[in-house]
Amino acid sequence: MPKIFNFTNLVYLNSSKIYKPKNLNKIIKTCKKKHTIVGNHRSYGDCGIGLVRNISLSNFNNVINFDEKKKTIEVESGMLVKDLIELTLKKNLILRCLPGSKFISVGGMIAANIQGKCTKLNNIKHHVETIKILNNKNKIIDCSKHRNKKYFELTIGGFGFTGPILSVKFKLIKIKSHNILQSINTFNSYNAFFKVVRKNSEYTVIWLDFMQKKFTGILFNGSHSRQIKKINFTKNYILPTLFIEILSVLYRSVIFVNLINKFFYYKNKIF
Repeated sequence: MPKIFNFTNLVYLNSSKIYKPKNLNKIIKTCKKKHTIVGNHRSYGDCGIGLVRNISLSNFNNVINFDEKKKTIEVESGMLVKDLIELTLKKNLILRCLPGSKFISVGGMIAANIQGKCTKLNNIKHHVETIKILNNKNKIIDCSKHRNKKYFELTIGGFGFTGPILSVKFKLIKIKSHNILQSINTFNSYNAFFKVVRKNSEYTVIWLDFMQKKFTGILFNGSHSRQIKKINFTKNYILPTLFIEILSVLYRSVIFVNLINKFFYYKNKIF
């Protein structure tokens, strides 16, 4: 049977243990037995891999409502992030808080309460208006910050324990360009870090070199450009499993990691 690995390529399950219901009645029937609700298996850990019955809502990947004027979009939980942003970017709208991988499902994103790259409000919960879930009594619950608030708070970051997430309604922001203006700053001390971290930007990413004794790393600041320019979506590339396994073996070598870290640091420092 084909194996499905998690993000770290260390934990896997057989695809035969994944159930993909095609309608609501099938979800209700499948959930009657012991189960785990799973996304697209891009979690950093093994929290999305069950031992008995894994239920995926990948067949539920449609747009329910897209309101350009109100800047909201409601989609089914099986939709992948890449499909969501390809749709919204055509209207120069974007979900501000996005995960590191575009192959994450919307339901998985909510269940894990993902962190994005936002300088402020950097959790997906701040960008969600409503969530529809199926509770343990097979009742569809429409929850938000103001309605069924307890369900709302327990579902975001709840890893599916409140029931399958059926759909999510997001708040979007308007952008003038798909491009991001980026500034790169290296640092090798706490004082140097605090000097560059105060820069005003919409997005911030920090890379740290834990192989060094000093507080060393790179700070990437970015904001959407005001120049109106559209881009074409690039082709998706999936690395072969063998290549990932070889790379993971190399990364166990301290010498190799040190070389890679130094190359990455000085490349960004010089250019």
